This record gives sequence, structure tokens and C-alpha cells, in this order.
Amino acid sequence: MATIKDISRVTGLSVGTISKYLNNKPVLPENSAMIQQAIESLHYQVNTFARGLKTSRTQTVGFLMHHWESPFFLHIISIVEERLHEHGYSVMVCAYNGDEQQEKEKLQLLSTRCDALVVHPLFLTAAYLQEHLTRALPVISIDRPLPGYNCDNILINTSSAGYSAVESLVQRGHRHIALLTGTRGLYTSTARVRAYERVFEDYGLPINRELILFGDYRAQTGFDIVSRLLRSDDRPTAIYATTNEMTLGALASISKFGLSIPEDMSFIGGDIIGDSAVFARNLSQVLQPADEFGETLAAQLIKRLFEKEPSAPETIHLQAEYLLRDSVRTLGSD
Repeated sequence: MATIKDISRVTGLSVGTISKYLNNKPVLPENSAMIQQAIESLHYQVNTFARGLKTSRTQTVGFLMHHWESPFFLHIISIVEERLHEHGYSVMVCAYNGDEQQEKEKLQLLSTRCDALVVHPLFLTAAYLQEHLTRALPVISIDRPLPGYNCDNILINTSSAGYSAVESLVQRGHRHIALLTGTRGLYTSTARVRAYERVFEDYGLPINRELILFGDYRAQTGFDIVSRLLRSDDRPTAIYATTNEMTLGALASISKFGLSIPEDMSFIGGDIIGDSAVFARNLSQVLQPADEFGETLAAQLIKRLFEKEPSAPETIHLQAEYLLRDSVRTLGSD
């Protein structure tokens, strides 16, 4: 394994100069170029643990994620990882499966090994963090706010786009509309349900709460929920699935029942990105800004990691977008 001395030998520069470069301190541009070229040719890897022992910094940002395997969050993490790498930082991801004790245990693990934390909280509260985070770390809460805690929040406003999606169905004669959303009580699920309800209230229509369905973000859950709906005698005329995985599961169920979109069922999906997008070119969707989210999170992390004096916490709201395509039809238009 290559060492700093090997880089010194190849470049002819002192170990001190190379150490400055590796610790993000000013180095002459021509020396920086030589050092970087040597690092790449020698396949040198920084020992962040050893560096942390000397500097009390680990050069690592921790992600505590619920439902992290979602294509949406994988995309965000990949953007952040790329941006942080440019500043000498790596990413450590700890996932938890919805268990409160597991979430808290993994928080403690990350807090001892990272210089900043990104949390996707389910059970965490401001009171718990204030009591149990023994190190003063920058914390950014994503997708769900942490009220009362001194941290940044990066949130996506899905209310307006969700309202537009449901309204587009109502305006085309649909009244029996199923909503598939995430875990009951979560910030995002609550916002999506409320947008759905507001459309019915604004148009003076009754709300059928049996068609507001909560899931766990898995494709199998979307498949099972929609299969039950399609077996019923009073099946919906339209379905709005709010997440990538439940959208894919719902589409698989509709296909299994031999139904066509939009001829037999109008459909709106959510967050179809990555490889799945090829199957959704004509699908109406509520899209969250994954690229903007990743870039915003990366910029906020870099700001917090390198600022000399901590500034006031920020809550940043990004906007989802509704794309109306061919998967929504007007009832009675045949």
C-alpha cells in the first residue's frame, strides 16, 4: 500500500507539503497537480481513521436512513458522495428498518465516527438528540423536519403538486380515487393525504377514507394493496401512488389483472427515476427534485463542515412538480 513517503519520492516534494495537501491546506497549484497525479498513479488511499486520531476529524459524513434503498435516496446519496469526495470526505450509510431502538443505536454509532450527520428520522426527537448527542456535530434532517432541534432541515413541498395531481382526476370526472402513500403519521404522508382531502373539500365532494391507503414503500406492498382494490366490486377509476416502489408494484398488479392504462384505469405515479423511468415515459407523475435535493444537501454539508463560526440553522423547502401525461383519461370520453 502506497504511503505519503512514496508520493514524496515520486513528486520530489516534502512530506510536509504533501500532508498539507491531504489535509486541505493551501499548496501551490503546480504542486497540487503533481501530488494528485501521484496519488492516482500510486492508488494512494487516505487513512481517515488515523487522520481522525490526530485531528479529531474523521473526514466522514454519516447518513442515518429509513428506507434508504429507494432509488430517490440512492440518487441523492450518490450526488452527495461525489461532491464531498472533492473536499476529501467520504460517506457512511447506516440504515434502519423502522425499529426505534435500532434507529437510536445507529445514531450513536455514527455520532462517534462522523464529522456531520444527515438523518432521515422516524422516531428521533429534539429532546432525544439534545440528551444523547455528546459531540457538537452539524446535523441535517431530510424529508422530515426535526422541530425544536438546532439543525438544518431540507424538505420537499409535495402539497401543491399533489393537489394538482388529484385535481386533474377530479376535473376529468373521477370521484373514486385511491391514494397510496407511505407510513401513517409521517410528515410526507400527512402532507400528501391533506392535499388529497383539500381537493375533495374544495370541489364539495365526499371523501371516501377507505381509499386512503398507507404502506411501507415496498413494491410488494403497492402490488398487494392494488390487487385488493381491483378484486373489490367497487374498484376505483383512478389510482395515485406516491412513491417509486409502490408505483411499480401498483403497475404490476394492474397488468396482472389484464387492465390497460388509461382505458381501464387512470393512473398517477410518483418519483419514477433511474432505470425504472424507461417504463414510465407516458405516465403522469408527481416528481420530487432529486438532483436539486442532492446538490442542495451537498452544498449545505460543505458549508457546515468548513464554516469557522456556526450560523443559524436553515429550513430549505424544495418544490415537487406534477407532470400530466397520457395515463389520465376523462370519464365518459369514449
